[in-house]
Amino acid sequence: MPQDHPDRASYFSNLSDYLGNRYRRMGNINDLQQAILYAEKTVEATPQDDPDREHYLSNLSNNLRRRYDQMGDSNDLQRAILCTEEILAAMPQDDPNREHYLSSLSSGLSSRYDRLGDIKDLQQAILHAEEVVTATPQGHPARASYLSGLSVSLSTRFAQMGDLDDLLQAIEYAEEALAATPQDLPDRPSHLSNLANRLSDKYNRMGDINDLQRAIIYAKEAVEVTPKCHPGRAGRLSNLANKLSDRCDRMGNINDLHQAIIYAEEALATAPRDYPDRALTLSNLSGSLRWRYDRTGNINDLQKATVYAEQALAATPRGHPGRVRYLFNLGKNLSSRYDRMGDIKDLQQAILHSAEALAGTPQGHADRGDYLSALASNLGSRYGRTKDINDLQRAIAYGQQAVAAIPENHPCRAVTLSNLTNSLNRRYDRIGDTNDLHCAISYAELAVAAMPRDHPGRAPQLSNLATRLSDKYNRTGDISDLHRAISHAEQAVEAIPQGHPGRAHYMSNLANLSHKTPLMLIDDDGLDIMRDALLLRQTITIGHSPFMADHSL
Repeated sequence: MPQDHPDRASYFSNLSDYLGNRYRRMGNINDLQQAILYAEKTVEATPQDDPDREHYLSNLSNNLRRRYDQMGDSNDLQRAILCTEEILAAMPQDDPNREHYLSSLSSGLSSRYDRLGDIKDLQQAILHAEEVVTATPQGHPARASYLSGLSVSLSTRFAQMGDLDDLLQAIEYAEEALAATPQDLPDRPSHLSNLANRLSDKYNRMGDINDLQRAIIYAKEAVEVTPKCHPGRAGRLSNLANKLSDRCDRMGNINDLHQAIIYAEEALATAPRDYPDRALTLSNLSGSLRWRYDRTGNINDLQKATVYAEQALAATPRGHPGRVRYLFNLGKNLSSRYDRMGDIKDLQQAILHSAEALAGTPQGHADRGDYLSALASNLGSRYGRTKDINDLQRAIAYGQQAVAAIPENHPCRAVTLSNLTNSLNRRYDRIGDTNDLHCAISYAELAVAAMPRDHPGRAPQLSNLATRLSDKYNRTGDISDLHRAISHAEQAVEAIPQGHPGRAHYMSNLANLSHKTPLMLIDDDGLDIMRDALLLRQTITIGHSPFMADHSL
């Protein structure tokens, strides 16, 4: 076709539309590549003042976004944003399509924030989304979608800035979006899933189990109303699996974790090989299997978890926004395998992955505290193996940065504080500076305070604090420190149900304390507990268990 043919742009546009539609049906990336090529030719062949240029730019922007979601090339995202900005710049304020393009721009800016971490992008995305919601009347068919998009952006800002009002507003918008969506509308599962995620965010911040229970109800409904062949089903199954894993972590019901793994495996089986979120689905399944290993000690679960984590990382190109999370998850699996098997290569690789995840995460990012904590923990483990003081110093430095970066009510804060406590205690053992011991006790007290009373992880934190107080008693001879150590050790025992495989460990620790305590200083209840602990200690041999950290007294 000649360069100056009047139908040249229309011909290229139709070809781009056909290839784009075939990509969405079949998932062949070559179709998407060709669709973008012809969309670019369409825009090039269209004058600035041509009324069809808006449509052609929109088509190019949408295909660039799809390729970004698939390949992770930030240049595609930048170009998609520029196309949308050009459309808006040429559009009158009262154009009926303005809200649609503002919403698209808001989504693009939010994605760029996720990738590059520039808070200005997120703030601008929220301003655009708020403008769209304000301008869209009640009953408009697109209003629910706009409300849901604003909800997601506000939740992202909450994760970054920690302002609870953002999260509460996000939940309110998610509830309004769901209420505005009829039962038979195809978008309803998406709005159910969004509300479930926002309630899960609130649970992670506030610790209210009712929020998690509601999140699971909505996540289950999202799965139930999604057809078996729907492309969004895999993601919704994976979301439900994550929430059931969280409930197992909180309530201790192993059946929740078993069901989570069933859903996660179904998600993976449902997702096609070229599914854009396949790596995320692999990573989520890996996490659930690792959590079950933590509960049961089944090495097969850990080995499978590591394989899935490796596949998730291998499926994600460098520069993709999800890659740092997959590095982090693989590092955790390798660290757990080192703890179990003792292969130093696993630990070395875990440190490399943790360091790469941290290097790829900008200052102020919501996940940076998690990555700092993981690297600190791994360096602390290597110090335990090699006794290289530089590893210990770095572990403490990264641990202190992690504590500063993790919000007060974050679910990982207690473990991060506990790990820092252990590193400071190791330095105290190595160098003998009592300031380290005092700091270790302070952090251990914060770790206990950060753990809900009904959380299964409370016992290790109590035992850790008891250990540190016992160390202080050994140093100073202050009997009040020993009394406090015994009190916390008793609470650790009481927090573990009868028959739990970890109970013997805490009873043994309490028995150790009994040897240090003059009998006339122990009340009758304390004597009963210690007598039981001593009898148990005589009948068991304490060995390695995945249920226990090193809290020996």
